Amino acid sequence: MDPNTKLILDELRSVQSNLTSRMDLVENSVGKRVASLEDDTKAFDTWRPKMDATVEELRAEVDAIRKTDEKVEMLREEMTALRKSVSRSVLDTWFYNATPAMPTGVLPSPPKVSVATIPAGWTKFSLIGHREELGHRGFEYPTQSPV
Repeated sequence: MDPNTKLILDELRSVQSNLTSRMDLVENSVGKRVASLEDDTKAFDTWRPKMDATVEELRAEVDAIRKTDEKVEMLREEMTALRKSVSRSVLDTWFYNATPAMPTGVLPSPPKVSVATIPAGWTKFSLIGHREELGHRGFEYPTQSPV
C-alpha cells in the first residue's frame, strides 16, 4: 500500500474514533437529561390527581357557600316580609281596633289615645315613628330599603 494512502486511512480511523467518543458522550448526556425529565414527569403524574381532587373539593365548598348565601338571602327576604306583615297587623290592631292578630298576653295592650291628645281638625290619628315619613307619597318614587 502506498504510504500516503496509509497515512490518510490512519487519519480517518483517528477522526472516526474521536467522533464515536464524542457521540457516546452526547448520547450519555442526552440520556441523563431524558431520564431526569421522565423522573420529573412521574412526580407531576403523582401530584396532579391530588391537585385535581383539591380543586374539586374547593369547587364543592364554593358551591355550598353560594347555596348558603342564596338561602340566607331568601330567609332574609321572607323575614322582612313577615316583619312588615306582623308590624302592619299589630298597627292595625292598635290604632284601628281591628281583630287582634296575636294571642292575648303576647304583646302589651294598645296605647290609650284620648280625644284631648288629638289636635283639632285632624280626622285620622297615627303615630309618626321609626321609618315613617311626614311627606306626601303621591308624587314621589317609591324606594325600597336595602336592609
